[in-house]
Amino acid sequence: MAASTLVESSGRFAMSRRALIAGGLASACSGRAPSRLWFGGDVHFGASSGGRLAAIPRLVRKVVGSDAVGVVNLEGPIGSAPSEAGGRKLSNCAAAPAELTRAGVRVVGVANNHQDDFGRAGRGQTLRGLTAARLVPAGDGRHHVPIVYVAERRVAVTSHYLTSTSEKRDLRRDLASARRQAQVLVASFHVDGPPSYLPQSKLRAAVDVAIDAGARVVVAHGTHAVGPVERRGDVVIAWGLGNVVFDCQCTREVDGLLLSVAIDEHATRAFVIPIDAGLDGAPVRPASDPALTIQLLASLGSSPLTVSGATASF
Repeated sequence: MAASTLVESSGRFAMSRRALIAGGLASACSGRAPSRLWFGGDVHFGASSGGRLAAIPRLVRKVVGSDAVGVVNLEGPIGSAPSEAGGRKLSNCAAAPAELTRAGVRVVGVANNHQDDFGRAGRGQTLRGLTAARLVPAGDGRHHVPIVYVAERRVAVTSHYLTSTSEKRDLRRDLASARRQAQVLVASFHVDGPPSYLPQSKLRAAVDVAIDAGARVVVAHGTHAVGPVERRGDVVIAWGLGNVVFDCQCTREVDGLLLSVAIDEHATRAFVIPIDAGLDGAPVRPASDPALTIQLLASLGSSPLTVSGATASF
């Protein structure tokens, strides 16, 4: 069976148990391919999406292949009232889900400080828009674990918004539950505050909880700034992915990262791809000076980086 993505939502599989077992037996005989994923940071389209993520599939394909599954954080509901000036309330156009799908995104984190900008109605519109586009929402407040099949592995992707009142006990419970239901756990965290290259203390504590729960990949976003990347054995951490596209004067941060990983039973390979985020209606582009971004990551205390052209592995 090909390394396609099969989606489970609220316990309903997109393929039969018989087909899944048959695919698993074939994989055991032929050697299972790695599960390939990529991660971007903050996404906010505003009034128009307009093909602004078109460069991402090409960038990711060069590093981990065309079958990689994308995960991003979507700031603001879909299809609600227009965003307010100054970034007090954010919303995304109705075309946002289709644009995400075309870019190879399959999981959309919605746990962030703009999740409830338009109340219950905005939440409902967001879930309907994402699921209609066959996207899997994470962190939507429902009691289910978002699962995607990537190269026949069950991958759980969690999304949490960290606040000063976040309970470590609840986080530990959520992540342990997700890990029990999957072969691979990916944990994503959103923090707000002024742009900072260095992680906040509450993020550091949450990452430790995620690693204790068995996460293979941990990513963070929310301050709109990039942060160091780190490897702890087979665990990969991106402390700040920055922006992907963002249509709000509330952020002027152009430096961003895509994190690509290839996970199998024995190892996690990780790569960073510097990007120039699309602000104010512009598309995301390859970084104009990727070497400078990679140097920044190194200066922030990242794990040793091996540079190859416009990317780096660690």
